[in-house]
Amino acid sequence: MGTFFDEETRSLVETLAAGFYRDELCMCCGSQVSYTQEGITHAHAEECPVRRARTLLAANGTPVKMYQISYSQRRTDNGRFSNASLHVIRCALSAGDALKLVKDTLVFQGKRDLIEGSVEFQEIAM
Repeated sequence: MGTFFDEETRSLVETLAAGFYRDELCMCCGSQVSYTQEGITHAHAEECPVRRARTLLAANGTPVKMYQISYSQRRTDNGRFSNASLHVIRCALSAGDALKLVKDTLVFQGKRDLIEGSVEFQEIAM
């Protein structure tokens, strides 16, 4: 039998389940985790808060999913176009959420503009 969350607790657990990474290392447990390994249940250490949050959500009927977000961008310094993609882990992802993630990424990278209407996303089996 699962534990039922209030909305704030559910949001916090979902955020934790998305993971925190730096250079393909989980910042919670230090395990080396690439996006191709992320779908493997035991990629994180057993006591890792990310793994525990995912297990807790799955036990409550809300498994996390991996999504690929694809988009086109133009460099502001030379006008070159390129395609790019992000991989994100969420319980659910809407078109608005995908667009916000791409825009946040472009702001972080700097010197790139989003080509309007180019954002697409799909769930990747984990």
